[in-house]
Amino acid sequence: MIYLNNAGTSYPKPKKVIEAIASFFSMSPEVWPTLLKMAHQDIAAFFEIPDPSQFFLTKGCTESVAFIFSHLNWKAGDVLLTTALEHHAVSRWGEKLKNDFQVEHQIIPYEQTWNLEEIERILKRRSIRLVSVCSASNVTGERIPVEAIVKLSHQHGTLCLVDLAQTAGMFPFSVQEVQPDFLVFAGHKALLGPQGVGGMYIAKETPIRVADSSIRNQDSLEKPILQDMPNYCDLGSVNMAGIVGLHAAVQWLKDNDYLEVYQKIVQFSDKIQEMLRTKPNVKLMGQHPSKTPIVSFTVEGVSPDEVERKLKEKSIMVNAGIQCAPFAHSNLGTSPEGVVRLSPGVFIKQDEIQKIIDVLEHCFK
Repeated sequence: MIYLNNAGTSYPKPKKVIEAIASFFSMSPEVWPTLLKMAHQDIAAFFEIPDPSQFFLTKGCTESVAFIFSHLNWKAGDVLLTTALEHHAVSRWGEKLKNDFQVEHQIIPYEQTWNLEEIERILKRRSIRLVSVCSASNVTGERIPVEAIVKLSHQHGTLCLVDLAQTAGMFPFSVQEVQPDFLVFAGHKALLGPQGVGGMYIAKETPIRVADSSIRNQDSLEKPILQDMPNYCDLGSVNMAGIVGLHAAVQWLKDNDYLEVYQKIVQFSDKIQEMLRTKPNVKLMGQHPSKTPIVSFTVEGVSPDEVERKLKEKSIMVNAGIQCAPFAHSNLGTSPEGVVRLSPGVFIKQDEIQKIIDVLEHCFK
């Protein structure tokens, strides 16, 4: 089988990751705190987070986003600004906040997502409470200039959350340099870790407030002490095996020059796109030049599900549908069926890319 759904979850995992997870289950609980501390510090360093006390290992992006959004003390009249390409884990909060707190959700249209002047005009005109932006679309692979958007947000006194689900482990990101207010990421995609682990960063002096869970608060349950950083009582039991696996994955990425690895994968996906461009009945999505290795397309007269089925018969596994990003598909004009998404991973081989091209050539004659 040729696996082309790495934008969903990466496969296969490095041998180092598999061995680390397997060995964890035979380790004494005495060493667990040391393993957790080492992983926490090294993963924080991977994102150049200066103070690891502001970094939290979670079960993934969705949990991280939910924690941040649910602890921001929203008020009627606040405005949430997102792009049209956000994952449902973010976009669903627009409707929830509208219903619960009368918060307005303003969406930057697809064609204006890279127009920084238009984004600045929005920030000037409106009193935006939070800008939440993904670093790349999980549908089209198009990268969004999050560094510039963070800077613009801060110039206008607005908080900014950066979602690295699609690019963490693929392209470098420095918290120290970019200085987002919030950062979330998943560990099971380009980071090559297992499912069920990810992380979030919360800057100091953000309006996050959580009830203090320490012993000093036991005598004042009616008036809980509020603190600006969560702890393990707020986030639940950690996925120790997953964290150990993610730690090993980060080490593997550093040892194998992940930037060079992913540049090669982008070149492979470019070859697939070049062939698809020659097909008059195929429409490619996401032609912005800065992209992840995702190739998304539709075929005139053939549903994405049918294309997926045909490719599966040839032992090629892709993803068809809306990729949990309904707003993106509404803006792309691909609702309700969605697209066919191909996303090669770090272990794909040149001859497999050629097979994919040959099969696609035959499918769309």
